[in-house]
Amino acid sequence: MLQKKESITRIKVCVFIPQSSVYPGASLNFANGIKLYFTLFENNFIRGPVELEIIDIGSGSASKVKEKAHELLMNYRPNFILGYMNSSIGIELANMVSAFDIPVLISNLGENAVKSSEVPENLFFNTFQFWQSYFHLGKYLSNEFKTDWLIISSLHDTGYDPLRAFRAGLQSNDGRIAQEIYLNASEGKELIMDFNDKVQVSKNEMPVLFFPTTLLEPMIKELGKDYSEIISTPFFKSENDTMKYWAFPNGQLHVSEPKIVAGAKEYLETSPDLFHMLGYRAGGMLYKAASKLDDTTNDYKNILNAWRNFKFRVGNETFSVDPVTNELCGLTNVFKGISPQESYELIHSVHSNEIDDSVWEELTEQRSAFTNPYMFY
Repeated sequence: MLQKKESITRIKVCVFIPQSSVYPGASLNFANGIKLYFTLFENNFIRGPVELEIIDIGSGSASKVKEKAHELLMNYRPNFILGYMNSSIGIELANMVSAFDIPVLISNLGENAVKSSEVPENLFFNTFQFWQSYFHLGKYLSNEFKTDWLIISSLHDTGYDPLRAFRAGLQSNDGRIAQEIYLNASEGKELIMDFNDKVQVSKNEMPVLFFPTTLLEPMIKELGKDYSEIISTPFFKSENDTMKYWAFPNGQLHVSEPKIVAGAKEYLETSPDLFHMLGYRAGGMLYKAASKLDDTTNDYKNILNAWRNFKFRVGNETFSVDPVTNELCGLTNVFKGISPQESYELIHSVHSNEIDDSVWEELTEQRSAFTNPYMFY
């Protein structure tokens, strides 16, 4: 049977996916989140269905991304490029393909602070704005607690942007950092030994923990012996009686949106995690842009306009694209409780990008920009 040429066209989308030893399932979950969106909403547009081409970029290094992008431009000219990678590497990728008018959407947790002036017009970000969350957490806590602060982290994280942002948030309200301790261990028992050797516990100081998940759990358990309150990243599951404070966009860490939960259960046979959610949001942005493709001569303009005006609703919160940073953003929420899974309350909300220009400039200086070695924190 013959078909008209336009009836068999496809919207070509390349998805750059890294691999992680820390979270080996993250890449698959991110890709499945994109696919889930196109399963729950009909994959049928004027120009045909969206066709995903998954591209493995290894550890997500700049050299590997550029190598894959070069191969892509030679062999498979896509309408879009999506990817999970560091924001700074995303800027390099977008600049590389900008001459071909290819829009790029980069997703990540939001660990890397970048200058808005360096973001090319064809690049947009879908992140959880992790570093902004920790600026606001530090600013809120230093206003609420007139105490000294004890920052505890690992040597790998000494330049980690969320840690630097938290420090800046504390200092914006004249918070005093009494000690910063960096431990050199990659395993829980060694970490506790190193901590006990280096740190003199003082009840007059509030501890702040910045660790990958595997090290965070034993540290929370250890510090719970001496402290009734701890500041932590949100990626922990322990449910001891220690009161904890953390920050993250509401509804993103533990997905409760009925449509997404039901879809993941039916089609993926799992409960959605934050990487599913990140992919689902990227799917929403892709879907919106694909729906605007009609005349091929205006593809580039139509895609950029669709993303600039994109809004995404989860529960009672709406996320939209910031016109300055090209980043999907909404509220940062500060939580207090025993665990992010249950027994917690929302205690403060603020727009994620509500940060003074001077602080933004300081945190995005090229000389201090930092790539998180864990890839997925």
